[in-house]
Amino acid sequence: MKTIYLQALGIWLLFAVVANINGIIRNLGYGPFMPELTAHQLSCLTGAVAFGTVMFLFFRLTKAEFSRMDLFLIGSMWLAMTICFEFLFGHYVIGHSWDRLLADYNLLKGRLWVLILLWTWLGPLIMGSLASGDLSLLGAGANRVTEVS
Repeated sequence: MKTIYLQALGIWLLFAVVANINGIIRNLGYGPFMPELTAHQLSCLTGAVAFGTVMFLFFRLTKAEFSRMDLFLIGSMWLAMTICFEFLFGHYVIGHSWDRLLADYNLLKGRLWVLILLWTWLGPLIMGSLASGDLSLLGAGANRVTEVS
C-alpha cells in the first residue's frame, strides 16, 4: 500500500477528533444561544473550514508522492469511512434512530451534512492541488505524480 494512503487513514482519525471538538464548541459555546438549525449550519461551516485546513496541511507537509487519482481515491476512502462511521456508530453505539440519522441529509430543510460529505470527498483533490502548487491536478491533463518538497 502506498504511504499516502496509510497517512490518509491517520488523517481521517484526526478528522474524528476535529469533528468532536467542533461539536463540543457548538454544544457548549454558541449552540445554546441560537436555534438548533442555525447552530447546525454554523457548525457545518466551521467543520468544513477545519477539515480544509487539516487537508491543506496534510498535503503540504507529507513527503509522500501523490497523483490526481490518489487524491480522488483518498477522498472516496474518507467519504466511505465517514458514512459508515456516521451510521454504524450513530445507530449502534449512540442509539440514534435511522430516521434521525437520515434527517441530517435533508438539504431542503437546511441540513448541511451532505455538503460536509461532498467536501470530504472532493476536498483532497482541491486542497492537495493547492497545497502542492500543482493546479493541473484539478484538470483533465496527465495523471502525473507530484512530490511536495
